[in-house]
Amino acid sequence: MSALIQATRIQLICPCGSAQEYIATTNIIILLKTRRRVREWGGFTHSSIDNPGFTGYFWDRGEVTASESERSSRWVPDRNVRIFIDVPEHVVGELLQYLEMLRDKMNEAYKFAGVPQKSLWITLQALHILGDRTN
Repeated sequence: MSALIQATRIQLICPCGSAQEYIATTNIIILLKTRRRVREWGGFTHSSIDNPGFTGYFWDRGEVTASESERSSRWVPDRNVRIFIDVPEHVVGELLQYLEMLRDKMNEAYKFAGVPQKSLWITLQALHILGDRTN
């Protein structure tokens, strides 16, 4: 018999449009494979690293110019790998401390690869997983 299991989906957005970002994203995937908690949750899924299928745009507010009155704002395209981690039987609030640590590790990966990021996004969604009842 089937049952709906409450869960949370964690989505990591990993810029992967340059060789350095490719290295950082690969290192994040390797990191996830080494994490005990990710194994306990059952694993993760990611889109293609070799040909990132998601393009996003972020509004870069730029730096203040010499006149101190204008910014060099512009849209910046961003090729991204999406990583999904479904966490059964956990709600968003229970995951916050872990996700803060994970975001720090992601930032370190990009910085180490020579492409520090202004902002890395981790999003969360409440969801239900259709599973089998164990009792």
